[in-house]
Amino acid sequence: MSAWEDTITRPLHALHIGSIRNQVLVFAVLATLIPALATTCVSYTQNRRLLSDKVTQDLRATSSEAAREINQLLDQWIEELRVAASSYVVSENMAKLQE
Repeated sequence: MSAWEDTITRPLHALHIGSIRNQVLVFAVLATLIPALATTCVSYTQNRRLLSDKVTQDLRATSSEAAREINQLLDQWIEELRVAASSYVVSENMAKLQE
């Protein structure tokens, strides 16, 4: 036997997969598990990236909407202050206070 055959057969005998039937069984299990694991890893990576992008996009949209609403509220308050400050009662009382 050559060196590589010796290297391969010792672990096979230790795992009790020296027979053709057991070798085919191990090959079938490995042929099933390796692509499944690879697919799982790739899917996990892609899903994580997509979810991260989706969360980032949702956070940006929500913060932008909150900023617009706050801006509208501030504009409304400023308008109410202008109306209140320019009312007849305020200007009349200011004139009385300055006398």
